[in-house]
Amino acid sequence: ILCDFTGIHDEIRANITVYQRKKKLQTLLSTPGPSVSETEGAAFFRKIQEIPMNSIAVISGNIPAGVNESFYAQIITTLKGKNVRTFLDADEEALRIGVDAGPYLIKPNIHEFGRLVKKSVVEIDDILKYAKPYENIVEYIVVSMGARGVAGISEKGSFLVSPPKVKVRSSIGSGDSLLAGIVFVLSEGGAFEDALIQGVACGTATALNPGNDLCQKEDVDFIKKNVIIKKI
Repeated sequence: ILCDFTGIHDEIRANITVYQRKKKLQTLLSTPGPSVSETEGAAFFRKIQEIPMNSIAVISGNIPAGVNESFYAQIITTLKGKNVRTFLDADEEALRIGVDAGPYLIKPNIHEFGRLVKKSVVEIDDILKYAKPYENIVEYIVVSMGARGVAGISEKGSFLVSPPKVKVRSSIGSGDSLLAGIVFVLSEGGAFEDALIQGVACGTATALNPGNDLCQKEDVDFIKKNVIIKKI
């Protein structure tokens, strides 16, 4: 994997996870994130503008201090002009403003989705109801619900995808793995429902591993056989 980072003056955030095996309790300790200067933000945006036509871009995480909350929306708008499909995984204002820019896909978890729509979202019916206004703006809406799986919504059809029960060792990276699986299938021209199955298998397989270890292919392939998908 080729990397092309934009350097900043501040230290990056450190995350420490403490897992108590007997109590099966996981505690996450996080230091404050870095501040990014206007010059550093502009340098990063110049790299964004160099992304080739017809590519795929994943935009995820919190917007750092010093950067405008509309930054993700600016990226989406810029890349749409180059026919780049953007996948947005964010929260609060970054998600709310970013959605209005019309990304290809959004992937909030159920709590983030509730904050987006400013409603209490608990059941699948809540997700389907409150996703309606966004179906004309976003091609695909994927809402993750932990062990309950994901709801995948589009104008062409909506699905509930449920993982098999597994022994969870760590949930760190499961959401990112879910999105990675979805991106992989869609980038290969696969169907939305196949992308959801792959994503759920990847996210579930990551949960089998301790700490921040990610999924293994053999686990993904095994779990995928036991993923249940139904149209909703």
